[in-house]
Amino acid sequence: MEASTREALRQLAWAREQVASRPATRLTAAYLLAVDRVETLPENGLRADKTWVLRLLTAARRLTASATRIR
Repeated sequence: MEASTREALRQLAWAREQVASRPATRLTAAYLLAVDRVETLPENGLRADKTWVLRLLTAARRLTASATRIR
């Protein structure tokens, strides 16, 4: 296994430990109600036009591909 792969796996293990050591997130009834209201909006329906999502993802990929690393 390459050193970079081992380092990535080590960092993932560290992140997993950090998340596991935190208390569980509790969602309030008000928050869950707000999520339910957003999910039931007409624009989030099964046959609603969501072509904007594809345009957003395409633009994000294009932007990411054009990024250059600065050290």
